[in-house]
Amino acid sequence: MDNFLFVRLATQCLTAIEAGGLRVESSNDFMQLSRKMPDISKKSLTPKMDPEKNDFLEGDGFWLGAYNGDELVAVIACNFQDLGGEGLSSFLLRSTNRQYGAQTIDYVAPQEVVNISGRTAYIGELFVKKEYRGKVGLLRPLVLLVATTCCLEWKIDYAYAFFRRRDFMARMPQLYGFTDHVPGVMRWAREVEGRGSSETMASISKHKINHIAHLSQFDPSWITLPLPAR
Repeated sequence: MDNFLFVRLATQCLTAIEAGGLRVESSNDFMQLSRKMPDISKKSLTPKMDPEKNDFLEGDGFWLGAYNGDELVAVIACNFQDLGGEGLSSFLLRSTNRQYGAQTIDYVAPQEVVNISGRTAYIGELFVKKEYRGKVGLLRPLVLLVATTCCLEWKIDYAYAFFRRRDFMARMPQLYGFTDHVPGVMRWAREVEGRGSSETMASISKHKINHIAHLSQFDPSWITLPLPAR
């Protein structure tokens, strides 16, 4: 991998966000993130990113906040997971049942379907203040900035996230920069707010992030593709 390409891509993402009148700050203090949720009218963090339910170490994760002046308008967070020789399929079954309660998940697609292992980054908590939703030039570079930073910080093999069916049907994973998807990865045995069996897991490999970094040298629109009309 060419780290210089990743640095260039991260810089282009920051430039695109700042061109929209916003600035980005990062932190690895997830308790701080939890305290800021009321600022963007978000109820709370999900169990996967809640510091009350996870023993995050300083180097395990970080979050980005996008600000308009002093106003927090969007957040996104990620958590590093070195799976070693374990596949993501078994890890999701074990970790999700621990975070949401035993037997919440009764099925995860087999590893040959999920096809993710090694050094991974889970991306979540993407939330935008209502009046800023649909803002062109914000969400795609923000997600790509996180994924690229994960490549530089942790040398990840994959980054992945989950999308609700309506967001998947609106092509949000593609618009955010994810290149691969698998529907119905997890079957939820009980109802959980904001999660469900109809979710799609979206992912992108380090090789494809590197490819986007290469493409963006010649065509910056790979970073700032517009959101769909509503």
